Amino acid sequence: MLLKLFGAALLLLPALAVAQTYPSPTFNSVTLQTPLAAAYGGTGVANSSTITLGGPFVTSGSSSLTLATTGATSVTLPTSGTLLTTSGAASTYAPIASPTFTGSVTIPAGSINGTTIGASTASTGAFTTLSASSTVSGIGFSNYLASPPAIGGTTAAAGSFTNLSASGTLTGFPGRLINVVVISTTGTYTPDAGTNKVVVYVVGGGGGSGGVATTTSSQVSASNGGGGGGTAESYLTSGFSGVTVTIGAAGTAGTTSTSGGNGGTTSFGSVLSATGGTGSGAGSAVAYATAAFQGGGSLGGLGSSGNILNANGSASGYSITFGASFGIGSNGGNSLFGIGGAQNVNGTSTGSSGNAGAGPGAGAGGASCGPSCTGVAGHAGNAGVVIIFEFS
Repeated sequence: MLLKLFGAALLLLPALAVAQTYPSPTFNSVTLQTPLAAAYGGTGVANSSTITLGGPFVTSGSSSLTLATTGATSVTLPTSGTLLTTSGAASTYAPIASPTFTGSVTIPAGSINGTTIGASTASTGAFTTLSASSTVSGIGFSNYLASPPAIGGTTAAAGSFTNLSASGTLTGFPGRLINVVVISTTGTYTPDAGTNKVVVYVVGGGGGSGGVATTTSSQVSASNGGGGGGTAESYLTSGFSGVTVTIGAAGTAGTTSTSGGNGGTTSFGSVLSATGGTGSGAGSAVAYATAAFQGGGSLGGLGSSGNILNANGSASGYSITFGASFGIGSNGGNSLFGIGGAQNVNGTSTGSSGNAGAGPGAGAGGASCGPSCTGVAGHAGNAGVVIIFEFS
């Protein structure tokens, strides 16, 4: 029986040795059969040369830091500095030297200040507004200024300008004055390119003045001036291209015994016309003992068919034989664009043929003779005219 108890004690001896507790033991190596749990300072994960965390990694300093991963993550941390977060303001952190962006960069607000854009490597760009406080230079900009593109050259749109000037022809402006055409010879009117409407003036020819007779020592003679040509004016939006233009001739000068000729009719096709002024009669020799008017003034021409204006030319003045041995030829009639010849006073033996008018359709001034004067012819009036204002 004693032998059996001794045998049992020998069998229990290893178990008792294993369960024994040893204070501060030293081991050359320890092999764990399962990973050391995080609660005992382990990672909780079987590792080889790389430490894999089986849960959150927590460290502490002045404050705690918690890093949480949602997948395989590789992070390289700088040796010093401060990490910028998405919720932080970039202005509170040190600038990043020479950053490179591979995608688009959007700056929703604010400004880029204190640096040059494209200083080392220029590229294209687009700006809504571009202004400069100094010189803007560059080959491309110089070429642009030398040959700027047309505004709205491909797709026209509305626009406004404070000042607009051009060295060439401006097109595409309805109602713009293109040209003013003055026609003084009979022919066919061909409008300038781009003309869509016109304002046409027609002025008849001015009347000529009659001549004056030879006088004795107790006589004088004088004639009236010719009448001014009439005027018509119309605004036309069609039917003006290729129209025949007829210019009224000047009234001819009368001889010592004949009247001056009437001015001719000026017309713009069948659209509108204006007759010429009337020529004056010849002046007879009369005794100068008493002052007297010598006949009525010569009548002016008449405009017709104008949708804006139909106007008469003015009549000439009255010639006068004056008691103090003077003959006074009267002034000619005016037209809308012409002034009749001035009156002339003659008390000598040398006659005066009268004065020419100034401008289209003007009537001639009257002739005159003093005592013992050889008669003289009158003066011719002025031819008519057509003036056309062309508009786009």
